[in-house]
Amino acid sequence: MQRTDGFYTHDETTGLLQTMKNGNIVKNIIFGLPVEKKWEYFELVEPSYYLDNNSKCTYFASTDKIFAYQYKSLKEEDKALIAPTINGFGPTNLSAIEYIKELWRKHPFWKGVGEVLFRHDDLTDLTIGETARCNHPAMAPIYRFCVEEQIPINIHQNSNLSSAVSSLLLLTGTFTYTNWKKYCPIPNTKT
Repeated sequence: MQRTDGFYTHDETTGLLQTMKNGNIVKNIIFGLPVEKKWEYFELVEPSYYLDNNSKCTYFASTDKIFAYQYKSLKEEDKALIAPTINGFGPTNLSAIEYIKELWRKHPFWKGVGEVLFRHDDLTDLTIGETARCNHPAMAPIYRFCVEEQIPINIHQNSNLSSAVSSLLLLTGTFTYTNWKKYCPIPNTKT
């Protein structure tokens, strides 16, 4: 479950836990939105969604730090319901692996990496910087880290092209299915 709208204006964990309770959800993989919408000076109205206007988005590392702060304040029984993942990094940034390793050491509650945004509808064209792709050289050490730590990685790669600016992306390589149950066990419940 993505836990933010990309504006980071309030504590979202309380609402998340209530939604889980209302929906009888016993475990949830949580990740933030790794981009933040910029409010441009020429836009009269502050955007409330990343697709509200053509203003750009930037990668936002604080999404993980905000969640870590919120997660630490939860009761232990609530922490057990959530499987948080690191995703506040730019997948084309060669130093992203250092950010991931730092967070992994600093906050040992992380259960994986992702959702890593590669091709994501119009958000791809709105995001400042190099276009992300799963075979970008910056991702190789991240994949190795996940293998070494034996943790899952969740990627988002649309298979369609939603704009004329986009070009066909040829993906090569081997992808391995990871069983999330190993990292986020769901307790037995009576139905």
